[in-house]
Order: sequence, then structure tokens, then C-alpha cells
Amino acid sequence: MKDFINDEKIQQVLDSSARPEKKRVEEVIAKARELNGLTPEETAILLQAEDRELVQEILMAARFVKESIYGNRLVLFAPLYIANHCSNNCLYCGFRRANKDLKRVALTMEEIAAEAKAIEAEGHKRILMLCGEHPTRSSLDYFIEAIETVYATTNFNGEIRRINVEVAPLDVHEFKRLKAAKIGTYLLFQETYHHATYAKMHPSGPKRDYEYRLTAMHRAQEAGIDDVGMGALFGL
Repeated sequence: MKDFINDEKIQQVLDSSARPEKKRVEEVIAKARELNGLTPEETAILLQAEDRELVQEILMAARFVKESIYGNRLVLFAPLYIANHCSNNCLYCGFRRANKDLKRVALTMEEIAAEAKAIEAEGHKRILMLCGEHPTRSSLDYFIEAIETVYATTNFNGEIRRINVEVAPLDVHEFKRLKAAKIGTYLLFQETYHHATYAKMHPSGPKRDYEYRLTAMHRAQEAGIDDVGMGALFGL
């Protein structure tokens, strides 16, 4: 897979949809309620609507779409950070390699089991397990062992039933190992899809490779992982 994000085209779509007329916004909202999806151009119109009444209509339509597809359901999970060693130098992250004030820790399996018990005692059955990106202190072997440890840990209320994971991009073989560990959802934040901003925010480390991160979901699905989640930091 190659880079498929075209910054220039995206900007053209945004520019052509700037300051949309009220009638056009209402047409797009009505189409959204049909639950058949929107084009990039139509999405850009909603993103750039500024009239307060129209924004409220967009929010109500979004709620309708959510409840129609997903129902009146809210799923909670608890995060479990198992290590903060990292080879990257992302400017927005406290885990960054250049942060010399951070105490670096990689939890032992006994400590991870204790954390799982504490999380389960609060009623959680789902967790999101994550760590920094480091070849030895946060290796895939270590991460998979942590997954197995949590699944094997029980408390008086039961056990953790689903472990969603957020780890650095992997190759297909490594993703197959992750699937074999019986993960739930694989999540990966691109942080920003804008090339210039991405390069600025990731000055060094393996995460600087925009394309490898961008195409991670393709490799995950090729490996058989059928539930993936992408993310952006809207502040960027």
C-alpha cells in the first residue's frame, strides 16, 4: 500500500464548500438522516456550517444516525498503560524520548495482574491496553505476554473479557500474532493526516514514517483482525 491522502485535493474540497448556504446545509442534513453516507464534499459542508441553528440541526441528526445504527448503548472501557519507554519524539506527548524528567517504567507481569484485578473490581470487563513504542522495553513479546496475563487474571467479580489494544504499527506476521492473542479492537492514532503537520510533530523515531503508519490498518485486516479503530488529535 502507498500513501493515499491527497492534501491538495482535501483543501480544494474544503475551499469549494466554504460558507455554505443554509438550504444546502439542510439538504445535506436530510441526506445524512437517510443513513446512506455522505460524500467528502457533503461532509465538508457540514464541517463548515457556522449558523447556530444549523449546528444544532447537525447535532440532532448525528444523534439520530448514532441511535439508528448503534442503538441507545454506551460502551465503557478502562485504559491500562503497561510501559512508558518510547523511541519516538512526538512533540505533544509526555512519553517522548527527549523528556528526561519522566520516570520510565515497564510493569512486571505481577504488577499487570494486580492492575487488572483493580480495574475489574471497579466493574470493568473491557480494557484498552497500550504502551510506548520501544524495541526492547515495549516489545511485541512483552505486550502479548501482558495480554495473556490479564486474560488469565480473575477477581471476585470475574475477569476481563475483552482487551482492545493500541500498539505501534506492525507487519502482517506480527499482526497475526496479535490476533492469535485474542484481542478485541486494534486501535491506532495517526494523530494528524496532514503531511506537513505530521512531519513537524514527529521529528524523530519510527513514528516519523507517515506511510507505514497510514497503511497499518490494511496490514491488520490482511492478518485477519476484523475490528479496527482510527484516531486523530483534533488539536493538531
